[in-house]
Amino acid sequence: MAEKSCLITTSLIGSIEWYKTAPDTPTKADPSITWAQKARVDLENTLNRVYETNEAAERGNEFEKKLYSVAKKIKPKTKWGVFDEDYDLSDQPGSKEFKQMLAEVAGGIYQKNGKMKTEIAGEQCLLFGRYDVWYEDRVKDVKTTGNYKKGKYLNTFQHILYLYLTGYKKFEYNVAEWDEYPKIKRVYKETFEIGKDMSEKELKINVEQTVAEALDFLKNTDNYWELYKNNFCLY
Repeated sequence: MAEKSCLITTSLIGSIEWYKTAPDTPTKADPSITWAQKARVDLENTLNRVYETNEAAERGNEFEKKLYSVAKKIKPKTKWGVFDEDYDLSDQPGSKEFKQMLAEVAGGIYQKNGKMKTEIAGEQCLLFGRYDVWYEDRVKDVKTTGNYKKGKYLNTFQHILYLYLTGYKKFEYNVAEWDEYPKIKRVYKETFEIGKDMSEKELKINVEQTVAEALDFLKNTDNYWELYKNNFCLY
């Protein structure tokens, strides 16, 4: 049997980065546990494919399901409708903010998988992503949050990996900030573009360096490499 490839996802990279940077201060929910301790538990859960949910995640998932189910029924104003300006939402129910989110995701393909096999740091890797909203020239991701801060998502690895996987030039985060759930207070957009925010060469270097550092960390921290290879890498 061929050896399993090293599966690389945004959740894995995010868990490792959080482990490395989480402060050794008490969490708000349980002061007896520090953020660093929680980050360790979260990473080990990720490596073991044990996924715990919380209220914020559940609300986000429910919102996305609703958003996509409505968006799939919207018909473009023209035969070639692709983006928000091609859709008439005047008859759609919901708040102005919900319609804003609808306009952003209309006409896309939802929850599409993407993957790429490549060698990084001497390991055969499978880079994997699941795109919230996929178009023929861009990828969009839907986020929900109780407290939005400008640039909140542009420091993550998600858009870097997804642009690398697709070869696209543009990635958008469409963000709904809650007022009192399920009411949306405001809608935001964060955009990352190749050629403007980063060159194609820099993108490739970023992906390879990030993955190489993650693999090195897993190989040299406790028994994480064994957990990773045996439990996380299912491909």
